[in-house]
Amino acid sequence: MCRCKHSHETHDVVTRNCKTRGCGCTFFNSSFLCAACDRHWELHETFFETEAERKRAGLPYGEAYIPFNEMPNLRNAALTGREDDESRYLALTQGDDMPPTSSRRMADGSSASGHAGFRPVYD
Repeated sequence: MCRCKHSHETHDVVTRNCKTRGCGCTFFNSSFLCAACDRHWELHETFFETEAERKRAGLPYGEAYIPFNEMPNLRNAALTGREDDESRYLALTQGDDMPPTSSRRMADGSSASGHAGFRPVYD
């Protein structure tokens, strides 16, 4: 939700202005904080990277890259919404849902090699 009380879906994806009639909001400003860094949504960017790129950069990959992997209850809540449900974690770590480790193709046939993940953007 934006601070104007309208969802992200009511804001223009390019200008981020609220499209709700009568709302003067000119920029989506999230009313929630990232659980990992305590910063707002608009201070982050999404990017894609391969496992090999993360290894070369000395960054966590595989099981170590699962959100809050070091805190099982929080990890489970992030993955399933319930602290006591580790089904999604087990599916990920047993290989059923692991992303490919090499460059992959998108549905339209274009390459998805590059970067995959979530990166905070700071001033």
